[in-house]
Amino acid sequence: GYWVEEEEPPPPPPTARLPPPARISRPSSLGGYRRGRWGPASCGSSARSFSVDALSSGRCLSLRQGADPITPAGGIRNMRETCIDSASQRRVLFFNAIPDHEISIPRGRSSPCAAAYKLTLPRPEYKSRTIEIPAAGPIAFARNGVPIYSPVWAAHNSFLFEERAWAGHPYSQVPLWHYHFVGPQHPFWRNNETQLVAYALDGFPIFGPTAAALDACNGRFVRGQYQYHVVQSPAEVDLRRPYCAAGNAVNWNFVLGCYHGSTSSTRLERDTGSRIGLQCSADADYDAPRPAGM
Repeated sequence: GYWVEEEEPPPPPPTARLPPPARISRPSSLGGYRRGRWGPASCGSSARSFSVDALSSGRCLSLRQGADPITPAGGIRNMRETCIDSASQRRVLFFNAIPDHEISIPRGRSSPCAAAYKLTLPRPEYKSRTIEIPAAGPIAFARNGVPIYSPVWAAHNSFLFEERAWAGHPYSQVPLWHYHFVGPQHPFWRNNETQLVAYALDGFPIFGPTAAALDACNGRFVRGQYQYHVVQSPAEVDLRRPYCAAGNAVNWNFVLGCYHGSTSSTRLERDTGSRIGLQCSADADYDAPRPAGM
């Protein structure tokens, strides 16, 4: 089949409190990046951005700013559901992006609202020509359904260097939760190269760190199949280097350096509740994808 099930480790207790990982050190000076009217802009012309502005459900948590870390239980629970379209065999993911771990609300930000995400991914197809990841908006979705954004804005506003940056924060315009990198504190993390961490928006899976050599996109072929890997440690990423690298890659590659697939048919839209023509499972988003015939 197109998807192969992966064994899921037991989640941590709902009230478990995990020590924060080492903070990302702020360099004496950040590497340069292009500036648009509203801040960091793309490196070239190949980046396609995905907007979340109209995808809030309107249901929000009520949490105090700067409070001790809390677990958002009892109010709005994390929801994730994955489906396979019977006709196209494409993966369709539904998320509310409420974190399934402790969070705290940064000062100046609102409590998170539940999203109404419907993400349709392409069947992953390796392209020799890379495309740029967007500097704003999602570049991937973690396996718990929380979107992962480029680190460029978080470095620009210094959030990336805060103690609890690993836990993410709400978007400033619309309070939808997101990450800028992933690591050992996340409930879905296992520190090995076979652990599924996220899905890139070109459809390829993102796995845990590896000691193997990676290309400019953070990818490699494993048994003839292409996949991405997150960096082994945030310290590997030298933020003194320019954000934009050669070609369509970026140097600040905590999760991705570029895409080796296409996002032209990727769709991020509102979940209307319909599941017509879909085969769905509440836990299947923890499965590791494999091409047909595997």
